[in-house]
Amino acid sequence: MNEKTISKEELLRQLRKAGKVRAIITFLSFFLMWLLAAALFGESINTGVFAAFFFGGPLIVMHLLTHFYCKPAVICPYCGSSLWHCGNGCFKTRRMKILDDATGCTECGAVLIDAKEQGL
Repeated sequence: MNEKTISKEELLRQLRKAGKVRAIITFLSFFLMWLLAAALFGESINTGVFAAFFFGGPLIVMHLLTHFYCKPAVICPYCGSSLWHCGNGCFKTRRMKILDDATGCTECGAVLIDAKEQGL
């Protein structure tokens, strides 16, 4: 039996926490993009340019947050590699869940286990 185990409940908590930070900052970036577009373009802004700036900016922010914050925030307790791939990556934290085919850490071989299986 493999002695390296990762609690599914703890992993889900980490996934939801990282997802919540990503969602809040992405939401706030809509306001920042609106202010930035108004400051850069003023009244001469085209509707299409404003829409691309307003919606494209937060999408880029979300992608960068996923890469630079979420992946490093959800780590294996044994080897420190990212376990972000074990989650479904849903933007709504209530819908964030661990994938059915996720088995554990791909680097060190630690397996995901329920608290019920651990006898807790």
